[in-house]
Amino acid sequence: MYRTFLIAHRWLALVVAIFLAVVAVSGGLLVFEGPISRARQPHVVPAGSPLPLDTLVQRARATASGGDVVMISLGDSPDLAWGVVLSSAASRGTGGATTVLVNPYTGAILTRPPGPDPLVAFMRKVHLLHTQLLGGRVGNTIVVAVTFIALFLVLSGIIVWWRDKLWRVNTRGSWKRTNFDLHHSLGIFSAAVLLIITCTGIWVRYGAIDEWMRKSPPRIPSQPAADSAMPPLSLDSIAAAARRAVPGAAIMNIQLPPGPKLPAMVQLKYPEDHTPAGRSRVVVDKYRGTVLMAMNTRKAETGQHLIDIKRALHTGDIYGVPTQILWMLGALILATQAVTGVLMWWNAKRRLV
Repeated sequence: MYRTFLIAHRWLALVVAIFLAVVAVSGGLLVFEGPISRARQPHVVPAGSPLPLDTLVQRARATASGGDVVMISLGDSPDLAWGVVLSSAASRGTGGATTVLVNPYTGAILTRPPGPDPLVAFMRKVHLLHTQLLGGRVGNTIVVAVTFIALFLVLSGIIVWWRDKLWRVNTRGSWKRTNFDLHHSLGIFSAAVLLIITCTGIWVRYGAIDEWMRKSPPRIPSQPAADSAMPPLSLDSIAAAARRAVPGAAIMNIQLPPGPKLPAMVQLKYPEDHTPAGRSRVVVDKYRGTVLMAMNTRKAETGQHLIDIKRALHTGDIYGVPTQILWMLGALILATQAVTGVLMWWNAKRRLV
């Protein structure tokens, strides 16, 4: 049994070594994606309470020469600008939209430097490299396969390690011995984190797991029919309804899909949530203000709660900076395992020549 796992561990690792290293290193870098994105957003000086949402929207529409509100994004910290996404009748057919940045405390319109932010664009490339190797559907398939193999490598590595239980690194011997010890010790010390990363990586890829875990999968309700002369509610009224439904949570964004058949969607975040935009949702009748559905992370059943935190478990956001650092080290160790494993194979091959 030991030899079977050893052979499978060795050859599978050799097959995916390059892909594994790329996925692992890019995953480690993505720990910085959120902080970099927030740092590169336009900042404001907090001054009292934000202006009413409808006032901010009016100023954004005046700047953009009109347009229908599709979404308003509220910053996840008090010093960030808010974004109003507007679609005009001319752009509706093409999916085009205009985002207007506004100071929530003064209503002043802010501008971005021309062109995409190079650092944010780089992190976006890293994200695509991690999830699909920049290769679309084929790259996505390869990443899924590598994730499954990585899970097997962690489990089989524990089994292989268990016989000799090597966890100390002999720095006085040859570099080959040091490489051998590093492979075993780093692997066992990072095993728990790597099991979480690989298991949740597979989980994120397969939405069917969510359906199995839920007792009653939520279904987004349709917008109740309204009289053609009935105007949509103000954004402030929709926000007030959402706050009553999920008290204590901060609104991250409000989405207003065009047309009479789709209701308003409000996304909220509790202080203990570490995902960027939270996981609480409130669906509101955009003509009457009635709450059609409310998903409160503090009241979620066990299965739904695990689904809500799966992304934070995968990225290390679950407990903030300490787990982010730990997860980043785990990802980099996984890349190191690929390198030290190939060196071990090469050393063994040379002894046979």
